[in-house]
Amino acid sequence: MKEKKTISKDIHPVKSAKGGIRRGELFNRVNALILSKDKNTQNLFKKLFLEYGHKMKSVNAREEALRIIKQIPFLIVIIDLEMSEVDALEFLKKIREIDENSCIIIVSTHPSVESAVEIIREGGYDYLTKPFASKKIKIVLGRAIERQHLLREAKQKRHYQKLSILDGLTNVYNYRYFREFIEKEISRAKRYNQTFSLSMVDIDDFKKYNDKYGHLSGDKLLKQIASFFVNAVRTADTIFRYGGDEFIILLSMTTKEEALKAAERLQNAIKQNFPLTISIGISNFPEDGGNKASVIKKADLALYQAKHSGRNKICSYAPDKSKRN
Repeated sequence: MKEKKTISKDIHPVKSAKGGIRRGELFNRVNALILSKDKNTQNLFKKLFLEYGHKMKSVNAREEALRIIKQIPFLIVIIDLEMSEVDALEFLKKIREIDENSCIIIVSTHPSVESAVEIIREGGYDYLTKPFASKKIKIVLGRAIERQHLLREAKQKRHYQKLSILDGLTNVYNYRYFREFIEKEISRAKRYNQTFSLSMVDIDDFKKYNDKYGHLSGDKLLKQIASFFVNAVRTADTIFRYGGDEFIILLSMTTKEEALKAAERLQNAIKQNFPLTISIGISNFPEDGGNKASVIKKADLALYQAKHSGRNKICSYAPDKSKRN
């Protein structure tokens, strides 16, 4: 009975209607690329990768290798050196420019310690010499494959973590992440004896806009305004969708007076670029409270004052009566 080959679940060799292989499917099938004119070297690496449940594509020209790497994000690239050290380093740099996460393994018949060190310094993963030592080559390939799997898993994890903290409509940070973020900001401010301000922003008469133009147009406008906020504030400031048509801007290391000036600039810019205006309520840590709940509540009270004193208003929290602009 023939022994069945174990193939990774990541490999799905599906052909297109014309018999070719689509790009996305090729990525699933081809995990590694080898550049070598030596058929024996090509076949050896293909056999080893198949044992790990991976496919390998082979090419014998540098130009073809670069063209393919630009099209397909290979996890591992093996280069059988038949070029000068200067050319080899230049070629390695070109691959790293296309994909800095490519795991590049160099193969050479006559290596020197200096060339091996230089290649590793320039981003090469490892160096193998001919004739190959069976144990050495399996260790290098096993580690390279494991490394790339870990990188892929980490990338996927970061992707899903990012999705979990972003608002699905506006692509700014969501309310849940705001609650976590402000806790960290308060801890940082206390530790370094610093201040920050909250600007709670509400779009004036947004319900009327929705009623007049429909919810699809309203959603589009919300996305545009959120994007405008991101580009209008400092890189140190952070935008959150608080809910509905309300946003919060957390201004790091900012006094209430500085937050008022920033709010005025933002308000004027919105008025000039959109068919609606905004009202803003401002609070400050630690001036208006020493914890999350109090700082948020004071910004909300200031916004309430701004909304009920007319459209396009800014109020900062004050103990008795919010200061108006």
